Amino acid sequence: MPQRIVVACDDGIVNKLGEGTTIVACTLYNKNLGPIHVGFLPVKIDGLDATGQLLYLISTLSGLYSDNKVEAVFFDSLTIAGFNIISPASIKKHLGLPVIVLYKRKPNIDKITDAVIKYIRYPEIRLRVLRLLENTVVLDTKQGKLYSILYGIDPKKALSIIEYYQLYSRIPEPLRFIDYFASSISRLLLTM
Repeated sequence: MPQRIVVACDDGIVNKLGEGTTIVACTLYNKNLGPIHVGFLPVKIDGLDATGQLLYLISTLSGLYSDNKVEAVFFDSLTIAGFNIISPASIKKHLGLPVIVLYKRKPNIDKITDAVIKYIRYPEIRLRVLRLLENTVVLDTKQGKLYSILYGIDPKKALSIIEYYQLYSRIPEPLRFIDYFASSISRLLLTM
């Protein structure tokens, strides 16, 4: 019987508006087994390489467990490593996987846009992706309200996946795990 599998990705420690690199990590996750596989790669802080690195990680991880189709990819923001952007359209186009981006609080579009324009190189590239914030939907989950960007998946199916993985909090366990892992591994690798 097929098991429900997701991929969740997050970044490590980031000095905002800084230079250098951090780690982006992804996990192939099953509710009953926990993290099945984990991978990580460096990304530039405020760079433009996150989507490429994530495509590689997600493709590699989802290929390791081919008996079960990955249902969705979780992120906790459209940006990673500062203002390095994640393109849900690229993930859907190249990997055929739906994307669920979750926020605890409603993103402040004006504040984010102002920061990108004021502080970040090549703002127009980032703002094309960040326009997805205008499509934020509110999902009333069993653990409380979440704000979400859904790409390639309808709200009912997304809610089912989110609630399936909500074990201890509003944030699904795969995202909680990869947040901890990415922070820990970046702290270890970047301070060596």
